[in-house]
Amino acid sequence: MRMSFLILSLFLCCSCQPHTLDQQALIDDFYAAKCQELFAEKRGECKENIREVAKAHLDSIVHQLLKADAMDTLVFPPKPVRPVAPEHIIGTVKKF
Repeated sequence: MRMSFLILSLFLCCSCQPHTLDQQALIDDFYAAKCQELFAEKRGECKENIREVAKAHLDSIVHQLLKADAMDTLVFPPKPVRPVAPEHIIGTVKKF
């Protein structure tokens, strides 16, 4: 009996406090926390998309550089010098 009276009196004292929680403040805090979580998630997705685009762009640049280097490594010998042509003999030699 004594215990139930003590519990009842504590409950009544706690429920009569003038400082009750403001429901709108709790809603605003919850909304702000959810917005921060959403912004962090969207920021992460955006950074991942930027990484993918940058990786593809970098890969294409590296591919072009390697392709150009591969083409430049083939060394062909220089063309031979064209021999000097002899003089024309038509009209200089007598016919038989």
